[in-house]
Amino acid sequence: MKKTAAVLIFLSLSVLFFAQSKLPIDETLLNSLVSTTLLNFDQAIKIKSFTNFHKTCASEFQKKYSPSKLKDLFGQFMENNIDISAIRKSYPLFTKIPVIDEFGDMIIDGFYVLETSVPNLIEFTIQFRKEDAQWKPISLKLQTYYKEKLPFTGAIIGNINKTMMSLQQAFKTTNFTSFLAKSSTPFQQKLTPGKLLDIFKGFIVKKVDFSKITNYHPIFDKLPLIDEYGDLVLRGKFYLDNPPQTVEFKLDFREEKAEWRIIYININVK
Repeated sequence: MKKTAAVLIFLSLSVLFFAQSKLPIDETLLNSLVSTTLLNFDQAIKIKSFTNFHKTCASEFQKKYSPSKLKDLFGQFMENNIDISAIRKSYPLFTKIPVIDEFGDMIIDGFYVLETSVPNLIEFTIQFRKEDAQWKPISLKLQTYYKEKLPFTGAIIGNINKTMMSLQQAFKTTNFTSFLAKSSTPFQQKLTPGKLLDIFKGFIVKKVDFSKITNYHPIFDKLPLIDEYGDLVLRGKFYLDNPPQTVEFKLDFREEKAEWRIIYININVK
């Protein structure tokens, strides 16, 4: 079945104030914890020894898993020579807001998309416990994939931000000519600047403002993927302050002229 040319569906707007969920620790430290843990794991895979990795983990983890047990558990990673060292040049994206649970443990779910690496998609869940004033891993779940054509982390965030800022400019000027010109061919064939203005009228009347959205990282509802049509599919939310609001996005991009261009957009502001 051919992907529909009806590339933009109804956009809804509602007002709902809520207390924004905050990151439990500084984002830079959060990224560093994830990166350090996974790079320590990567080193263990390379040297085929988990002795040093084991020492970096929380005491409960150390009691439950010996270095030799970890080697058995992650034997397939070593057999397949899995290399995730390229995360050093990237940063994690999250599929849930990191939280501290009732036991004081911090749970982080997310992924990396790497630029020139096989595997290029690294999905993780890491639970940390604070011991001796340091966050140490107490559990680790890791899955790796190779997804052809999937753009790397920076390009994914760049495409989201570019689209949202272009939309913001259209709201500000009440002119969607430039937004439409940057979209995919099917999108341009289906819609006109006037039609887009009608669709987004509620956003403009309510003075919806995305101008600061690039200061935030989205929380993804699911892993990014390339669908059966070759389009990049992104689903997630921004949690914004001042005023507090949730911006839900569903964005599909089609690769044209060596760049990803919007073919489907659905925005919901709460």
